[in-house]
Amino acid sequence: MHPAQQIRAALARVAELRAAAAGTPALRSALEGVRNFQSRRFAATYADLAADRVTGPATLFFLQELYGGRDYAHRDGQFARVAGTIEQTFPQDVVAATVEVAQLHAISEALDHAMAQAWLDRVTEQGRPDAQLDIDAYVRIWRTVGRRADRQWQLQTVVSVGQALGRLTRKKALGWMLRLMQAPAKAAGMGDLQHFLAMGFDTFGGMAAQPGGVARFLDTIGQREAGWIHALFDDEPGRVQGALAQQLKGLPPAGIHQG
Repeated sequence: MHPAQQIRAALARVAELRAAAAGTPALRSALEGVRNFQSRRFAATYADLAADRVTGPATLFFLQELYGGRDYAHRDGQFARVAGTIEQTFPQDVVAATVEVAQLHAISEALDHAMAQAWLDRVTEQGRPDAQLDIDAYVRIWRTVGRRADRQWQLQTVVSVGQALGRLTRKKALGWMLRLMQAPAKAAGMGDLQHFLAMGFDTFGGMAAQPGGVARFLDTIGQREAGWIHALFDDEPGRVQGALAQQLKGLPPAGIHQG
């Protein structure tokens, strides 16, 4: 499958899952609850990186542009429409990174959807349709969904995208090209896509200027998320619930490797 086809296939899967949620108000509400909980956990886990002058912009890029509670449908539509142009216009390493971003987006959407469905099934069975997603429930539905291999692939791909962005910042001509694209892209209705690409380039460019900055940043993310994946699958439930409670209070969670 050509890169453009891979991008379109991944984004078509995202659109399919979103349409399913949009047509079911209870599922849509459950999905919002899952995403809000995970956004809180991510923000707490990486609060130190977000507050740092060097790693802060890249952290916000990861949390807001690669994973967050926002609706990315407009940007996704732009990606899908110009997938062929991206394949023909940009260097091969940019195209490969774009494919990874689209596939990461698809697996993240699928995992969130599965978590939301598990949560909806749980509250429906218990006769508590208005129940809020709490720490105990989050751990339970994580284990109900399972899909450890997908979780690990998701993390590996996040790190891989970050490594690719770090390498691409060395291509000064690419940075100029992205900045020159701003006005034409906006005029063509592609402003969200251009903003995403330029923001990724600029935020990682600032971090790459610090020797070893990108590697330290990605190592920290990899170690912390691997620790959470292990805990959420394998730790005694009370222990991981306590660790999550500590994290959400802004305290280092005991027993979870924090990099």
